[in-house]
Parts: sequence; C-alpha cells; structure tokens
Amino acid sequence: MFRTIKWYFKFVFCLILKTVDAKKADKILKQKGENAYNEYVYDIVSRWAMAKVELEKIPFLSAWMKRIHCIFLDRNDMKQSAKTILEGIKLLKSGHSMVVFPEGTRSKCDEMGEFKAGSFKLATKSKVPIVPVTIDGSYKILEGSKYRICPAKVNVYIHEPIETENLSKQCESKLPEMVEKIIREGKK
Repeated sequence: MFRTIKWYFKFVFCLILKTVDAKKADKILKQKGENAYNEYVYDIVSRWAMAKVELEKIPFLSAWMKRIHCIFLDRNDMKQSAKTILEGIKLLKSGHSMVVFPEGTRSKCDEMGEFKAGSFKLATKSKVPIVPVTIDGSYKILEGSKYRICPAKVNVYIHEPIETENLSKQCESKLPEMVEKIIREGKK
C-alpha cells in the first residue's frame, strides 16, 4: 500500500512540477543529470514532516502522511501542540530528518508569511542543524487557476546549514528572523 501511495504522489508531482530548478545544491546532493534534482524533490515525499492536523482528514494524503510518520500539529490546542513538539524533538534526537514549513501554512501568493518562532524549537531543543530551503513559485500550482492544480516552474534553493548546538539564548531568539532573511534572499 505504501509503495502505491508513494508512486501516486511521485506521479502527481511529475504532472504538477513542470520544472524544478534546484540551485546551490551541488554540495549536498552530489548528483548529475538534467533532471537529477527532480528526484531530490520527489524524495521529499518520503521524509518525516510536521503538518497541520486538518490534513489528517484527507483520505489518501492522510494514509501516506501517517505511513511516513508525519506528526500532526493542532494549532488550536496548546496541550496537543506541546506534545507534538516533544514528539518531533524525540524523532530528531534519534537521528531522523524532518521537513518543517515555518510559516505554518501554504502561501497563496508570491509573498512569504511570518515565520512562527515555535517551529524552530524542534531544532534548538534537539540541537540539530537547520537547512534553510527556498521554494519559489510553488503557490502557482494551486493558485495559478481557480480551484485547479496547474503545472508550474518551481525554483528550489538549498542554503548552507545553520548549526544550533551551541547557540546562545540571544542568537536562538533571532533564529527565525535569520532563517527568514536567508530564505527571502533565495527568492531574489
């Protein structure tokens, strides 16, 4: 079942993403070939992630997300949110990587939303590096045409990792602002 779901999402990604232009990724990926970076983007579909609890209600998506051990955050329930953050810290400390979108929601236009400071607690509490990734143009997939999924060119910029292990409290408090600045610069 998992392989079928993973294949389905790879197929959907192929239809949606006309081109993925991954820049500044050579040091991390060490891959060659015109479409080598597309495979990297598809590989994201098998990573641990934090997602809003509402996605748990979408049948096929929910099954896939549970299979890859997504953790679901209920932004309206502080107690459940704290449990989710602790679960994420435990996963990171055990060596797993996690995809987190610090805006807390998808962008519906070219403008980035405000980064949520809480999303950085996962990295700072577990002392793992943050790898900022700029994803530019993905909003066009759903917002390019009313209520239809449309192919779009998406640029992906993978930035240098930021170590969190020895950050002072002052640097830790400025981390969301610093990561946001790096990601914004990737859009230029």
